[in-house]
Amino acid sequence: MKKVDAIKFRMYNTGSVGDCLLLLFMKDEVVSFSMLIDCGGWQTSATAISACVEDINTTCGGELDLLVVTHNVSTERFGTPSGKMPRLRNAFIKETR
Repeated sequence: MKKVDAIKFRMYNTGSVGDCLLLLFMKDEVVSFSMLIDCGGWQTSATAISACVEDINTTCGGELDLLVVTHNVSTERFGTPSGKMPRLRNAFIKETR
């Protein structure tokens, strides 16, 4: 990652309990690295999540550098059939117990 001179932080309302945090690492006012931490909600609606996903896609140009999933998402909505998450440039999955 290039040296950064600013970090933009967005916290999305997923319509329920659940985190959705987007960090944009900036260099000379250009995004050099994007990281999403979770994007779900417990007992939320597809409509609420779709709005988040749409904005994330627009903001990141349809690609993320890193997606951090902090816990098992089997109880959460994560993305929707009508609004898919941005493409991941690289993927590394490590399950911890």
